[in-house]
This record gives sequence, C-alpha cells and structure tokens, in this order.
Amino acid sequence: MQLKLNTITCIHILPERDPLHSPKMPSLCQIFLSVFVGLAAVVLFVLHKFMNHNPTVPEFPRDGWWGYGEPESDGDLSVKEFRINISDDVLKDLQQRLANFRFGEDLENTDFNYGFRTVYMREIADYWKTQYNWRQQEAKLNKYQHYKTKIEGIEVHFLRSRSSHKSTSTSIT
Repeated sequence: MQLKLNTITCIHILPERDPLHSPKMPSLCQIFLSVFVGLAAVVLFVLHKFMNHNPTVPEFPRDGWWGYGEPESDGDLSVKEFRINISDDVLKDLQQRLANFRFGEDLENTDFNYGFRTVYMREIADYWKTQYNWRQQEAKLNKYQHYKTKIEGIEVHFLRSRSSHKSTSTSIT
C-alpha cells in the first residue's frame, strides 16, 4: 500500500493483510522523515548558536591612555612632519635576512589554507632580494606629506594630501 504525503510517497514495510500491521504503525518513509526532520532541527539549532554568537567585549582602559607604561604628564599634542628615510644598514640587514631565510616544507594538497605556499614565498623573497627598489618606492611615498602625533599614548602616522578639486570633502584614513 502506498500513502501520498505532501508529494513524498511512503511505502509501508509490512503488507496490508499482516495482522501486525495497523493504521497506527508508521511506515519506513515516516520514520525516515521524522529522523531527518529531527536531525535538521538539531543542525539548524547548532548553526544558529554559532552564527549568532556575540563575543564578549574586551575591557578598554577608561583613563584615555592606550600606550605602554604610565600616562605621560606633559600630554604632548604636537604634530610633526617627517620623511620616510630608511637607513642603508636596515636595508642591508633586510637583504641578509632574506638571503638566510630557511623555508619550511609545504603540507600536501593544502593550497593557501595554512599560509603561503613555499614555492610562492620563494618567488616573493627572490623578488625582494633581486628586483624590488626600495629607494624608488621611498621617493614615491615621500611625494606626500607625512606626519606623526601621539594620541592617548599611541603613535599615529598619517598623510595629508589636498585635493585639486574644490568641492571635495575631507577624508581621514
């Protein structure tokens, strides 16, 4: 005997004439459907809990000081202009570090799931060792006005570049 239930065809396990078969006995399809709905409800509940999890908000200092140590008493609010000027010693050290870097082995079949692939990292390191011109990039960066200031103990580096368009609004990035 077949029973049509919301476009799902349910087939009874036992023949209709079997004395054990009664209208109260569920079919295989009804059992399967009940288990499926129950599992789906559990999965949806777990997903809902994880997707709607609100992490705890960390405690932030209420005194307005984010820097290391005790707040500075003078509260220097000056804004100082500076130019990017990396010393030759620092660039030489970078070249030595790149030359001496020891690359690890990749995990098999992981693509970029666990970080950079070693082959690609070697290409980037080689580019930095042989082709990247830091002084040229430094000159490009220094075309803009660079400033530093301290805000609540944190040193902030920012650029100031005026637009040539009069109707442009100010934006801070």
